[in-house]
Formats: sequence, structure tokens, C-alpha cells
Amino acid sequence: MQKSFSKARAIVALFASAAFGLGIMSSSAKATVVNWDGDMSTAWATAGNWDTLPTNDTTTDIARFDIVDYTTPFFAPNAGTTSIAGVQIGSTSGAVTLATSNLTIGLSGISMESGAAAVTIGKITADVDQTWTNNSVNTLTVSGANVYTGHVTFAGSGRINAGGTSTGAGGVTIDGATVTHSGTTTQFGTGLLEFKSGGLLPKIHTT
Repeated sequence: MQKSFSKARAIVALFASAAFGLGIMSSSAKATVVNWDGDMSTAWATAGNWDTLPTNDTTTDIARFDIVDYTTPFFAPNAGTTSIAGVQIGSTSGAVTLATSNLTIGLSGISMESGAAAVTIGKITADVDQTWTNNSVNTLTVSGANVYTGHVTFAGSGRINAGGTSTGAGGVTIDGATVTHSGTTTQFGTGLLEFKSGGLLPKIHTT
């Protein structure tokens, strides 16, 4: 009887260990970087515009943009309404506007590398907690009425212009970046705005 009980406990422990291991593997799985070629059209969903067409979800792929010139024969992307794990702007990327109706971004957030030219992205939904980093001397502008479902940290050595009236209670932390304030009370949604380091600048209005 004792042997049977010990054997049963060993089997339970083995299954528990296997399940724990699978949990670690699942949580540590990294998204795959896919590169925009843009040599066919502006359409995000056209396979020929990528080295590998990204999956429409917030966990599988990170979209990378690193073309020197986004004019003919190359095209700047129009994401429309889609989802992606994250967005990378490479160090040799020329100035680009990533048009969106609503780009939902997952855990990998936004990363703009040193050397990248100015980037403008349309409306973003921050689906989970994430970081938007700009390490370039040129500005990262997120121009839409964003949705802060998850908490967003603004980081890096560069400047980030972050939209106008936004929604969502995820909250924002400024930790290193210089962020331009639009003057609206809900620029960062309705969540907590925390300042650790960096800067918060007023928007300069011109006539």
C-alpha cells in the first residue's frame, strides 16, 4: 500500500514538473522579427511586401522597418486595422509614416534605434503592458487617439510625441524619454501618469 502511494505521488510530481516546464517555455517564448520590404505596395497584408508575412496577433511577430528610402520603388506601409507583437524602426531607416486605423501592439512595444530618421505612427492600442523606446535624435510621433489598455512606459534618449485625446486606464510612465504634452487632459488616457526621469514638454502652438 505504501509503495502504491509513493508511486502515485511520484507520478503526480512528474506531471506537475512537466506542466511547470511547459509554462516556463511558453512564457519565455520570443516573438519573431519579420522585415518590411515594401517593394509591391503599401498593403500590410500583402505577403510580397515582407520577407515573411506577419501573423495578425499580438504575440507571434515583430514588424521591423529599416529601408533607407520609402519612396518609389519602395512603399511605406499602411497597417489599417491589425495586430502585431511589436514594432522596430532600424538604425538605417529613412523617414516613414506608418499609417494605421488601429494598430494593436503586444508586449514587445515600439523600439526606435539610434540613427533612425523621424517616424510617425497612427492610432495604437497598447493591448498589454509595454515600452515605447526612442534612442534616435529624431522624433517618434504616435499621432492617433491611442488606447492605453495596458501600461505604457516611454523610454530612451529621444523625443516622443504621443497623440491627442486618448482612452484607457492602463497608465503611463515617463522613464528617460522627452515627451511632448499635447495640452489635453486625456493625452495618456485616464490612468496614472508617473514621472521617473526624462522630460515632459508643452506643445508649442504656431499660427
